[in-house]
Amino acid sequence: MKYLVVTLAVLLSGCGLSVQQRSDATRVAKATTVVGDFSSEQLTGVREAVIDIQASYYKIKSTAKCIDTGKGTCAIPLDRGISTSDIEARIAVAQALSAYGTALDALVNSDTSEGLLSAANELGDSLGAAAEKSSDLSLTEDDIKAVSALVDLAGRWRVERKRERALKGIARSYAGVINQVTPLLEQDFDIQWRSPCRPEFQDGAVADAPTSGESKPAGTLDIYCQAAYELKRAARTLIDSSDMEYDLRVGAVDAYMLAHNAQVNGWIISQKGSALIRQLRQSAVELERVADSKKYQSKDIKQLGKDVKALTSSLKLLVQGG
Repeated sequence: MKYLVVTLAVLLSGCGLSVQQRSDATRVAKATTVVGDFSSEQLTGVREAVIDIQASYYKIKSTAKCIDTGKGTCAIPLDRGISTSDIEARIAVAQALSAYGTALDALVNSDTSEGLLSAANELGDSLGAAAEKSSDLSLTEDDIKAVSALVDLAGRWRVERKRERALKGIARSYAGVINQVTPLLEQDFDIQWRSPCRPEFQDGAVADAPTSGESKPAGTLDIYCQAAYELKRAARTLIDSSDMEYDLRVGAVDAYMLAHNAQVNGWIISQKGSALIRQLRQSAVELERVADSKKYQSKDIKQLGKDVKALTSSLKLLVQGG
């Protein structure tokens, strides 16, 4: 009887995921959810912050005028071109990442068919919404198969025998989606080399600031940083005036604090967010190797786990606006 129990234990462990596979896949799952949630929250917050910054700018800048819309009306450019439709597309992509993280975690760790089925449905819905709202994402047969594999897994009573096969399928789908969406997020979170959110350019270029760098189109965070710089410059001009009324000076100081805090936050968000997104892309490649081998150990995935902790800690440093 003792030998029968041992034999069954060996057979069952051989049919499921190894401890190493579970560990690495769980790290990727957690990081993917963090990146998705982080991107969704920050992109929404950045647009709201831009509107607050623009409103403050028009309050203290007496020469600021409304802009002709070309439709017979004049309006204040509160969002500076960061439209709700653009943000909705980005958020849909970010939510798809979060759903991948949840699905991957459920695949590896869930002991209930309800948990697996819920994760599978959420992943299918999120991918569909992201592909509909963003032209940068197109779904493939691998994506459909990955969702189907999760649904199939949820209906099995011998779940362990199917986890490894399902992990291989979701790893292929995950890598394909990551390669499509991370460049879009990197565009938003990477800032230009002369961005006023960089410490060496916050108040104009310091003496040893770079004089050249790699150019890139402005992303969402670049627009936010530029708006903050323009508000700070306008506020500083008023603060330096010797014959300014008290109420106007108070407003100028408040505007200066709002702008400076935005620059500090922009630098933290860009540094940590961009690094984590790039690391996630590399880990997507590694996840496929993990799925194919029970003994493969990935240094990139271990680093990804550390980066997630660093990001979580850094977000506590974000300064609240005035």
